[in-house]
Amino acid sequence: MTSTRGFNLVTTKCCGAVYSTPKYASINTSAYEYWTDGARLHSLMPTDGGLRRCRCGTYFLLNSTFRVGFENERFTQSAEFVKDADLESLISMELPSDVEIIVRRRYWRILNDPYRDLYRNHRQKEDAKNIKRNSFFSRLFLCFGLIKQQKEVHQKFTVPSFTITAQLTQNLERLLVLLENEERKDYLEITEIFRELSQYEEASETLTKFTEEKNKIAELLKELLAQQENAPYRFRM
Repeated sequence: MTSTRGFNLVTTKCCGAVYSTPKYASINTSAYEYWTDGARLHSLMPTDGGLRRCRCGTYFLLNSTFRVGFENERFTQSAEFVKDADLESLISMELPSDVEIIVRRRYWRILNDPYRDLYRNHRQKEDAKNIKRNSFFSRLFLCFGLIKQQKEVHQKFTVPSFTITAQLTQNLERLLVLLENEERKDYLEITEIFRELSQYEEASETLTKFTEEKNKIAELLKELLAQQENAPYRFRM
């Protein structure tokens, strides 16, 4: 489970303001849904990237602050959280590269949310068909000859087609530039961006640079690239 023990006091680089932030004793990475673009539904860990707004108006990341103290109970206020609805307005601002990465990464997932609804509805209908086909009564009627045995057909896993918008394309192309300029590159994320942009050769080449063995996400991306599928995919950990 995710648990906290007191609050760290941190100071910002911009104006030296001091804020409190939870000190995590343990973090549970479980979620109800996992997606290839990094989105998680009902996650038990923070997924906002630590993006905050200082009282001086500067946007910053919690991991860029300096720890200056600790308190068992929260007496010091926390920095202002940045809401999803505010991300679009931040895109046009001049931001440090680390902050811009978080802004565009979160904005990417928001732009994919309408497709997630289509995906869930589609899979719910398909899964309902499979449940009905394999229900107790269907098998019972088959035993008594009340229905005919149908030839077993492998049901292909299907998802709705994914049409990338100009807005999403522009955001991903800029995010790609930022990520490729990072010293420590996240090759899985870069692969996913190339894949959603339907740049399958670039995605496959990038994936070869990821060397961790038996990684579930890497294996899924490899399968999707073989199918030349560009849609965000839901999976289980």
